[in-house]
Amino acid sequence: MVRPSRTPARPSAEGPARSSWSSWPFWLALLAGLGALAAGLAPLVLPREKRAAPAGEARIQLGETILRVDPAFLLRPEERRGGRMAEAHLAFDARSLGPAEPPRALAPGVAHANPDMVRLILKAPDPKLSPAERTERLYLRHLDPDSAPSAAGLSLRRFAQASPYAGEDLHFTPPDGALFAARCERARDHDPLTPACVADLRVEGLDARLEFKLAWLEDWENLARVTREAVAGMKQMKQEPAKPEAAKPEPPKPEPSGQEPPR
Repeated sequence: MVRPSRTPARPSAEGPARSSWSSWPFWLALLAGLGALAAGLAPLVLPREKRAAPAGEARIQLGETILRVDPAFLLRPEERRGGRMAEAHLAFDARSLGPAEPPRALAPGVAHANPDMVRLILKAPDPKLSPAERTERLYLRHLDPDSAPSAAGLSLRRFAQASPYAGEDLHFTPPDGALFAARCERARDHDPLTPACVADLRVEGLDARLEFKLAWLEDWENLARVTREAVAGMKQMKQEPAKPEAAKPEPPKPEPSGQEPPR
């Protein structure tokens, strides 16, 4: 059997001349144009979750407060572009303090969860009710009278069955929860996708809501501290104004020689 030649036959000199559209420069220009068109249309046709996340910082405005946030900590893709918004939804890993992988359901009955994830929701402050007053002014009238010790020096009281918070416990710093208070839903303690506890703080002029698993209640002091430091850092992540240049010294004036100038 004769093997086909690997070297293509050269066209004869008498063969028909090639038209301009079949030349290599034409195809290269065409491919380059199609590539540029596809790149320009990609942000319009790709699903939002497949688009590349913006690099650098997201500039977010909550009320009168401006934050500069690493987009890797933002849960919602639309918030990574920055801008003015009512709330900002962040998440961090309670152990590493880095960005947390959000939990998601892989299939019915099969969940992929990150139990160390802490959700942080920031918004403009509520002028009517601060988090420090929430226990005394809002929760106290809905609590059962009996109390018990809770984790890490906190007190525990259950919400009454007839209250809007039935099925939840309040873990708070005695006597009135002004320093820290967390509502924890007992039925969700073993739910891999839903945080069981919610705590509200006033941090750097913003209302901060923490959502976390019940197991992290033992470390509530560190959670509160990390939240305060993180929000303070986001407010400080701005360029310092340029320092004015120092005034240049004037050149020394010549000393008088003692001779009279010529007339």
